[in-house]
Amino acid sequence: KRAAFSPVTPDADRPKKVVDDNAEFPSFLKYLAVWKRRPIAAGQFKYLKVDDRRSVHVRDVKGGAVPMAVVDLKQLGKIVWRARTYGDGRFFFYPAMARAKPGQPWSASTVALVSRGKGELGASAESVTLKLPGKNADKTIQLDMALVVDTTASMKPALKMLQPALLNALKRLNALGAKLDLKIGAVAYRDAGEAYLTKRLPMSGNLPQLLERIATLEAAGGGDTPDALDQGLYVAIDQLSWRRDSAKVVFVLTDATPKPSTAGDQDHTVSAIRAAAMGIRIHSLALEGHDALGTLALRQLAQMACGQFIPLPKPADTSLQGRLADIIFGRLRAEVQGWQKPPKK
Repeated sequence: KRAAFSPVTPDADRPKKVVDDNAEFPSFLKYLAVWKRRPIAAGQFKYLKVDDRRSVHVRDVKGGAVPMAVVDLKQLGKIVWRARTYGDGRFFFYPAMARAKPGQPWSASTVALVSRGKGELGASAESVTLKLPGKNADKTIQLDMALVVDTTASMKPALKMLQPALLNALKRLNALGAKLDLKIGAVAYRDAGEAYLTKRLPMSGNLPQLLERIATLEAAGGGDTPDALDQGLYVAIDQLSWRRDSAKVVFVLTDATPKPSTAGDQDHTVSAIRAAAMGIRIHSLALEGHDALGTLALRQLAQMACGQFIPLPKPADTSLQGRLADIIFGRLRAEVQGWQKPPKK
């Protein structure tokens, strides 16, 4: 017989492998439904209504994906959702979040570097594809990456491994020979009452200098389980200088649950929705140690921003450095390859 559920104990239901909750969407909806039935969760997490998910795809004349196309979705002539496509030429939207009128059809229009396009989406249709007359040009890919890192005391071993892991990943990425224009930024966060709540390292193409600054980040403070992920993510999404037409990736690295938001505070779910609208992909790198509420928050974050929930060992585990390097390289490689995929035949 299972023990009574407690959100502040280690998460017995924590996934043991990488989870893409958009690829396994029915399972994710079941997971959310379980949480909605837990009275102890009331007020401790913000439920995002995603069960009405729809998708928009933008393709060029050759059938290739068109990344970073701006798409406006309208009902009755009014824009209710605006977003940019990811590298695969797709994004998701959610009628309930858009406060859409039930039973009313949608119109979709897009402006991309290749051309403009329009389409219609029926009231009950799950997807629409916008086909553009132009061809997406082969060009240098702008890649913007940000790290959002918990720097409380428990993260000390992980922080020591982060810089060498990142250096390893970037060397492997460079060896691919892709035409890349890479910039990296970072946001460190702790908690209220610490030496800082957030610390921003602006986006920079001077990678040696940026890596050196990341190496100087120190772990201190904390003590209670929840930390200021909400504020850290807000700074990353809203205050880093993301280039308009770049591929955009965020890695969140933490071993703690976000502190519940209060009135007037930042909220990681709002930042996730903004990230999705901007075409920013968020991967949640979840170190062992956080509780069940932490798993929930990080999975919701990754699902909304089309990323993955990636479980990792404890910060002191000696295998962590290699795992971090593999994860960062693998996700950046996938992002670049997504932009370079040839048209489907």
